[in-house]
Amino acid sequence: MQQNSNCAICSYPMARGNCRIVGKKGISTLITQSKRVEDKKWLDWEKKEKLDCHEKCRLSYSVSGTYTQHFALNAPNNNVVAARDEVPDFNYADNCFICDLSIIKDAKTKICTVTQKETRDNLIAMGKERNDSLGISVVERLENISCLIRVQGRYHRTCMSHFNAYGLKKNIEGL
Repeated sequence: MQQNSNCAICSYPMARGNCRIVGKKGISTLITQSKRVEDKKWLDWEKKEKLDCHEKCRLSYSVSGTYTQHFALNAPNNNVVAARDEVPDFNYADNCFICDLSIIKDAKTKICTVTQKETRDNLIAMGKERNDSLGISVVERLENISCLIRVQGRYHRTCMSHFNAYGLKKNIEGL
């Protein structure tokens, strides 16, 4: 491992004590995950026999569903996230992106995190169709990012139900 190398996953400098050299089998796993999350890192990895990375990055990146904001937003020289995502104006992890209220965990409120890539586009379409104050504010928040998963978009389940109810109401009235 080179003294001044950067982590192949997060692009941050390697620190002593938490480094890992990944061989061919591990690289194959990382390439599969890279293709799944569509970040194009696999293009840099496919011809390499070894990669330097942080152990925590390797474990998080290799496990399905744990590609987090750490990799998507904080990594320098990361070509994954469009420039408009680098510093979002809205705190998607701490506020509900529908009602704009703080996400507070309590026994009564169900908090959800976006897990499907198409959620952003579906909500923008629904917001434009609604064309009311809630729809417009949701569209404005979501148009500033390219992927809700990468910014750890969270919402109150009741807010999503209320937002989606407009489409159901419109379909019932049209019958």
